[in-house]
Amino acid sequence: MKTIGFGLAAIICIAPFASATPVCTTGTLATYETLGSTGCTIGTNTVFGFNVPSGTSGATDIASAGIQIMPSGGTTSPTLEFTASSMAANGDLLEALIDYSISGNDYTSDSITLAGTSSSGNGAVTDIQNYCLGGSFDSSGVLNCSTGKTGDLLLLGNGSDSTSFAATPFLNVTHDFTLDSGGVGIANTASGGMITDSYKASPAAIPEPRMFLPVAAGLLLVMLRNKKRSFAKEEGK
Repeated sequence: MKTIGFGLAAIICIAPFASATPVCTTGTLATYETLGSTGCTIGTNTVFGFNVPSGTSGATDIASAGIQIMPSGGTTSPTLEFTASSMAANGDLLEALIDYSISGNDYTSDSITLAGTSSSGNGAVTDIQNYCLGGSFDSSGVLNCSTGKTGDLLLLGNGSDSTSFAATPFLNVTHDFTLDSGGVGIANTASGGMITDSYKASPAAIPEPRMFLPVAAGLLLVMLRNKKRSFAKEEGK
């Protein structure tokens, strides 16, 4: 009976280890970077590999600690909201490159929204999202998509853009967000804003964590069969 008890305990214990990736919570880009290749989950989607590629020469980087990330949605509509409260003025050019990947389901659309921005004079706020379907960019974050299936979404000021594509189980995306004051002069400013990434996902047929349960059940059956044989031998003595 002890053997059976250990078998049942094994089934109960295996499932939590199979889904050890943490659930995504609100934090900074800096904290998301520390998640590395493990990442975190939104429903049955995993977002991971957050990093900051090199930006434009002459631009000042917006610090990772100054960019807030808020996850939302779920399995069929994973969403990430990036917020930066910065201002470029009097000749400043500020930039944030944000690179990450998403996997776990089949993705058929990608949309971005830019909100909460403002500009004056020659100032401008832009966001370009480059995406690589089913593969990854090189270390630049925007070049040499490994599958060749790449494209971009572009916004100048507040607005939205989207695209649809054949189902893919993996995306690598990089945002190039810039606040360009447009030149020297107190009238030239650019500030904001809030970038929202949204994906349409179709759930995988069998979520990966459940794959461990049949294995555990099989192990328990083997243990019970061996126990039965042991009892038979004892009775035959």
